[in-house]
Amino acid sequence: EDKKRQYQMINEYHIKAFSKFIAKLKNMKEGHESVLDHSMILYASGQRDGNSHNPENLPILLAGGSKLGLNTGRHLMYKKDTPLCELYVGMLNRYGVKTQTFGDATKELPNLS
Repeated sequence: EDKKRQYQMINEYHIKAFSKFIAKLKNMKEGHESVLDHSMILYASGQRDGNSHNPENLPILLAGGSKLGLNTGRHLMYKKDTPLCELYVGMLNRYGVKTQTFGDATKELPNLS
């Protein structure tokens, strides 16, 4: 129980820091929009469960990107064994680096727009 409490405290600290960073980018103007509108900030973990070191069903948060074609404010779930690199392909494409492959991805993650 003590380890769980400590782990929770660490996660809360990271989420609060991430939230402050996102708020800062949202309040930073770039023309008529915010820096956050023109950015994609990825917050993720390489493990879903630290005890089992499970790299599947990862918690991933992608913030910003409304002016880059991302449809924001949603919770998406993908089928098992969807390569995370498909997200990276989608991010690259939105920044103008046109590709369909990256790592183990052969396409862009669907439903980002």
